[in-house]
Amino acid sequence: MIMRQENQDFEVYNVRATISYEDQKLNDVLCSVYLPVGVVDKPKLEFFPTGNQSKWMNETIEFSFEAQISGLGNKPFISFYSPSVFVSEDGSVDYGGGWQWGRITGIPNHLRVKHTHQMGKSIGKTKYDLWISPNRMLNPPMVRYIDDHSGNLSNKRINNKTYQLNKGITLTFDKRFRTKETSEGEMQQRSHLVGVTEQKIPSEDVDFFCKEILPDIDDFLMIASLGSLTRTVCTGWRAIDNKSIMDYYRGDTSFPSTIRELDFPEAIVLPEHFPVFLRTCYGSFLKHPDNMVIRRAIYSLVPGHNRVIEESFYSLFTALESIISAFRRERSSELIIQDRQQWKHLKKRIKTGLSQITGDLLNNKQRSEVYKKIDELNRVPFQTSFIELCKHYDIDLLDLWPFFKKNNIAGLYEIRSFLMHGGCLPHDCLEPLVIATDNLIFVLERVLIKILGFPLEKTNVAPSTLKTRYWAQDRVLEAQKRISQLVVNS
Repeated sequence: MIMRQENQDFEVYNVRATISYEDQKLNDVLCSVYLPVGVVDKPKLEFFPTGNQSKWMNETIEFSFEAQISGLGNKPFISFYSPSVFVSEDGSVDYGGGWQWGRITGIPNHLRVKHTHQMGKSIGKTKYDLWISPNRMLNPPMVRYIDDHSGNLSNKRINNKTYQLNKGITLTFDKRFRTKETSEGEMQQRSHLVGVTEQKIPSEDVDFFCKEILPDIDDFLMIASLGSLTRTVCTGWRAIDNKSIMDYYRGDTSFPSTIRELDFPEAIVLPEHFPVFLRTCYGSFLKHPDNMVIRRAIYSLVPGHNRVIEESFYSLFTALESIISAFRRERSSELIIQDRQQWKHLKKRIKTGLSQITGDLLNNKQRSEVYKKIDELNRVPFQTSFIELCKHYDIDLLDLWPFFKKNNIAGLYEIRSFLMHGGCLPHDCLEPLVIATDNLIFVLERVLIKILGFPLEKTNVAPSTLKTRYWAQDRVLEAQKRISQLVVNS
C-alpha cells in the first residue's frame, strides 16, 4: 500500500477498500485513490473488483467508501472516507490467461483523507489552508527571484491580504507552491491560491466547520466573485493540528472552470480598490434584510457554467425581479390598496361590474378565469417599483438600453416578456440580443453596487467609464431597431 506519483495532475494511493450500501458491506476491494494536485479538479476512485465483487457492485450506482494504510504497529497512518461515491463508469480489464477483473470508476463526495500523527496532548488551534479557485484579484503581491545559495526559484511575499469576516473569522490570502522534477530533468513549479484561517476546532471535525464556518467564507468569496467577475469558491482544505492532518475535498458543489480566469475578464473594480470593495460590500451584504436575493443576483452575473444567451438574459432578469420584490417587501409597497377590507369590498364591486358589462359575452367558465386575475390589479406595477428603486438608490441608467419601451424601441422588459412567452429570435438577432444582455448586465451590476454601498464612480460600470470601454457602444442603436421590429410588433 504505497503512494505513487501517477502524473502531474494526481497523487495515487493503492488500497484495499471497504464499500457499503444500505445494510450490505464488501471488504478487500482493490482500489486506486486519485487525489488531484489542482484545486479545481475533483478526486476519483478506480475499483478493481473480482468476479463476485463486481457482480455486487454492478447492482448499485452509489455507495460509501473507506480504506486505510497502516503504519508502525499496524496503526492507521492514512485513512480515507467518503459517505457517498457515485459510479461514473464501469467495465472490465482483461489480464489474459483467463484472468478478467472488473474496473469501476467512482466520483467521491466529501472525501476525507486523514494523516494521523501525534505532536502533543492538547489540541490548541487548527490551521486551515482553504483551497480557493483561481482569482487574480485575491493573489497576494509577490516577488520572484533566484536564490543565491540554492539556485532555485523562490517567492517573496510583499504583504498578505487579510480580511475580517463574520463571527470573528480572520481570512488571509496566500499562495502555496509545489515543485516537481519533470521527466526531462527540469524543475516545474505550480501554485494555487489559499485562504488561511485558524480555528479552535479539531482538524477531523469537518461537519462542524462546514456548518458553522464555511457559509461565511462562501459569502465572502461570493462578494469577491462579483468584484472580480470571476466565480470564486472554496473547493476543500487542509486542516492541521497536533494530532492529524485532514484533507477535505468538497462535494455537491459546482467548481468553476479556469478558462474564464485565464481570459481574465475586466473586473468591476480596479485592483487598488478591490480590498475596500470587499470590506464595504461584504459588510453591507451581512446587513441586508434579504441577502438571499443578493446571492442569486451575483450567481446570475457570475455563473459557474456557460449558458446560452436566452438563458443568460432570463436568469439576469429573474435576479433583478427578485431584488425588486425584496425592495417592495422592505417598504411594504407590494399592494396599491393596503387595507384588506377595503380591497375586499372593491374586489366585490369589480366582479359585479364585470358581470354586468360582459353579460352573455362570457360563459361561466370564462368569467371564473377572469375573476382569478382580479387580484393582480392590486399589485404595484413592476415599472413603478423599478423606478422607485432607482430613485431610492440614485441609480442612473440613461446611458443604457431603455428598460421599458420608449419611442417604439423595445425595452429590456419587453424583450424579457417576449422570450418568456415563447418568442424566438432569428439567428441574425443573436448579436443584438448579446448587446441587450450586456446592457442588462450593466443594469444589474449598478443596482448591486448601489445596494451594497460602494461608490459607482470607482467601478468600470460607471457611466463615464463605460462610455469609453464598452465594445458595442456604436452598435446599440442598430441592435435596438432590429430587435424592436420583432418584439414591439409581436
